[in-house]
Amino acid sequence: MARVAPTYNDARPTSSSLKVSTPARNTTYASYPFQNADVVGLVNTQAKKYSESTLRSLRLVLCMTLCWAEKNSKVVRPVGWLHDIRIPKVVGGRKVKRVELEPCQTAAIIAQLEEPYASLTRLLDLLGRRIEEAIGVQPDDLDENNVLTIQRIIYNGKVVMLEPDEIEVLPLDDVVHGDLIRFIRASAGQRWVFQSRKGTPVNPGNFRRRYLHPAAKAIGVKLGGTHDFRHTLKRRMRRAGVDPEVVRDTMGHKRVEQQEVYDAAKRVEVGDALRLVGSRMASTLAPNRSVQ
Repeated sequence: MARVAPTYNDARPTSSSLKVSTPARNTTYASYPFQNADVVGLVNTQAKKYSESTLRSLRLVLCMTLCWAEKNSKVVRPVGWLHDIRIPKVVGGRKVKRVELEPCQTAAIIAQLEEPYASLTRLLDLLGRRIEEAIGVQPDDLDENNVLTIQRIIYNGKVVMLEPDEIEVLPLDDVVHGDLIRFIRASAGQRWVFQSRKGTPVNPGNFRRRYLHPAAKAIGVKLGGTHDFRHTLKRRMRRAGVDPEVVRDTMGHKRVEQQEVYDAAKRVEVGDALRLVGSRMASTLAPNRSVQ
């Protein structure tokens, strides 16, 4: 997922932990000998202190920063020098346990939430978006054909526009996604579809603490976070027999070349996958089904 273009100052806290010394400000990246082994060494030395998710974020930020440095400072490195940097099997920190939700559980959680939090949860559940993508949706992102374009994220309170090859297009179905479509249409005139009383995008932390976790706890479910909805959708798609390539495209796990971004065939496949899983979820919900 896109982030603000990393700079040298962004890299200082991470690079200071590398085996090689942190350079002075006037030192160029071209003369600073980062190697694959340095990155691997950093991840391994921090493994006992941090959780797997934190280590993955550390690896991502560091690799993005070094790629930026390689591109802008003409650092010469072998092709693929940042590949194959694996997370150790033994890690520390707090382990977040992901929960796969039953459709009736999701429905019960949504029923307890007020707007815009109910529809935000519905989007996370039906489309499997990351929370940073979901709160960045604006009313005009849904066109007259009910095609939703994910083209920006809200990261640490800042709006970040996605690069052309990162933009995702999600065809919505009138029946399966009807409630979500109507809510987005009704938000016309606002800047954000999911916004606070102050007119700013919903704060993810406040959403989790004040609304989502209490609603889940009330029905006996302990959520790891908003990513549980994404995890659940991915599992549902796999069980429904959706092609792995389509799963990756739908979840945004694989980038495609700019000239191939969401051609007509890919849109149909993604739309069919979302419709299939969504309709199966709806069919499992009986009106008086109790929530465990």
